[in-house]
Amino acid sequence: MSGGVDSSTVAYLLKQQGYDIFGVTMKTFKDEDSDAKKVCDDLGIEHYVLDVRDEFKKKLLITLLMNI
Repeated sequence: MSGGVDSSTVAYLLKQQGYDIFGVTMKTFKDEDSDAKKVCDDLGIEHYVLDVRDEFKKKLLITLLMNI
């Protein structure tokens, strides 16, 4: 969940339909969860953050180097 319009709207609509939902944000470069956390707080749902920065950088670097 980014906290942007798309993910926030979908979370809102699913909650309104009675689904038991939660937000998940993947950190890939920097602290990116502040908007998503605020949306989750506003909706009254849990918010989890997965820190995948190291893995993301490794895979991105490998992909870029293989395509040079």
